[in-house]
Amino acid sequence: MKVQQYTDLQFSHILDVLIQYKKCAPEKDVYLTETSIKEAFAYFMKTGIFERLVGAGSNVAEDAGEDADL
Repeated sequence: MKVQQYTDLQFSHILDVLIQYKKCAPEKDVYLTETSIKEAFAYFMKTGIFERLVGAGSNVAEDAGEDADL
């Protein structure tokens, strides 16, 4: 089992993404797991949310460790 280390800022961004995902998809069971994180990132990338944030100068996806092997 690979354990990913996150900075406080990255962890905070991941929690924000999971909270927003639950708000957008209340029927989904959302946990602090690799599966839920991947589902949330996929959902927001599919809806274009991340592209709009990055276009606005935010590095949320990068700070949240999107490059990391989630």
